[in-house]
Amino acid sequence: MDDKLWSIISTPDGLMAKLVIEPDCELTAEEIDYEIQTAGIIFGRKPDAVEQALQQRGATIIIAEGKAPQPGRPAEITLFLDEDLLTSEANSSVADNLRQELVVPSVEPGQALAKMTPSEPGISGLSIYGKELPPPAEEKMYLRALKGVTLSEDGLQVTAAVNGRPRLEKKKYLYSFQVIPCFVHSGDVTVVHGHISFQGDITIMGNVTEGTLVSALGSIEIYGNVVGANVSAGQSVSVSGNIIQGNLEAGKHYLLVAEILSVLDEFNALFIELLNMLNQLSSSPHLAKLPFSHIVRHVITMRNLPWDETLKKLTAVTEKIKPPALADEVKNTRKIIQNLTDIAWHDISSFSSAVAGVREVRRNFEETVGTGGDIKVSYALNSKLTAGRNILVRGQGCMHSHLEAGDEVRIEGRLRGGEVITNRLLYAREVGSEAGAVTSLSVSSKGRIEVDKAYENTIFSVGNFTYKLSETAGRSRTAFNEDGHLYLLHRS
Repeated sequence: MDDKLWSIISTPDGLMAKLVIEPDCELTAEEIDYEIQTAGIIFGRKPDAVEQALQQRGATIIIAEGKAPQPGRPAEITLFLDEDLLTSEANSSVADNLRQELVVPSVEPGQALAKMTPSEPGISGLSIYGKELPPPAEEKMYLRALKGVTLSEDGLQVTAAVNGRPRLEKKKYLYSFQVIPCFVHSGDVTVVHGHISFQGDITIMGNVTEGTLVSALGSIEIYGNVVGANVSAGQSVSVSGNIIQGNLEAGKHYLLVAEILSVLDEFNALFIELLNMLNQLSSSPHLAKLPFSHIVRHVITMRNLPWDETLKKLTAVTEKIKPPALADEVKNTRKIIQNLTDIAWHDISSFSSAVAGVREVRRNFEETVGTGGDIKVSYALNSKLTAGRNILVRGQGCMHSHLEAGDEVRIEGRLRGGEVITNRLLYAREVGSEAGAVTSLSVSSKGRIEVDKAYENTIFSVGNFTYKLSETAGRSRTAFNEDGHLYLLHRS
């Protein structure tokens, strides 16, 4: 049998087979049908396809078609408020008197914020070989209720539980809602008011003047200037005006969270090493007679593990977080610390519980990252800005100021003098001055610095490596050459 005179062509997805019969092929319809069955093609056969191929030799004829799987319906979340109201700092509109009016969104208890229509699974298909073809996995979404919000028992609706300001945080397939009471101060903050403190959000419609302090557990929004004043928010800070000799802090404890996550990762590595050693020693008849805590201490000493030092480090950084910030997370961490001494471990079960506790605390802290800690300003002069996550300077820029952020700093204007410190990314449009003002830019060892223009005496630091400009540079980013030296690489 010359199989070069006929061929069966199957698609990779198993949903179609085609037959080509050359003019010189002498096989009968029954023989070709037998070959098709031998190839395993049993579903979706077209009854007259072989005869058609014999009659139309050289043509490609479809002989079988499978049933394609049908995708399901993805989950869908319906918002009962405009998304801008849930994510923006405030709404700006023109009132009847043609003056600008700023309105802070608010909701009442019992008011529905969103509902979710669950996903529906797809329908399986069947290949030409008779094999089931599963449908694509349906796209699921989740609602999460934070403070001031309740979630229905079926997890399909979130409702406000208190009066206040609704907020939405979207993270991939997770929609997190909260309602935070908001205090609005309609004028300037002066020494007459002194210290304004609130456990939710604060909106200042005027200026924050010299000698005053505004602090909030939530976010702070200021529509005027900050001059010689202190502003501290547990979440984010936004200033529409200028910052002159001011001190702004936003989510400063998130910098400590990053430090805690690092220490907890160290513990996780120590746990793995300890567990491996304990498993190796479990067969020793001599050690089996000793108390479990003594065995653990023996392993820690024998392997020279920095257990006690890491425990002290975790205790110290936890104490740096002052209430009410991350109160639940700090409370749980203190409980775990009590279970991280070898005398608390009576057997492998209590040891495993400590391992699980550390990992749970880490997950809880990790969930707090990304929910706040941003600063947004237009201009800063002789000021200090500290943010747990990001700093964005949208306007003219910064002069002789200190900026520090946990993740990213973006300066869309000019940066003259002072220093900027962050971890992942630092971008500035123009750095330094023609007069050679010393300006320092620093990121972590895994971070990157990008500039559109930088003058002489601009200092770039990546980890422990430093590079100082001796002449003006154009659009560049930090990079390392083959010798491991830091330099500036041109970027398009």
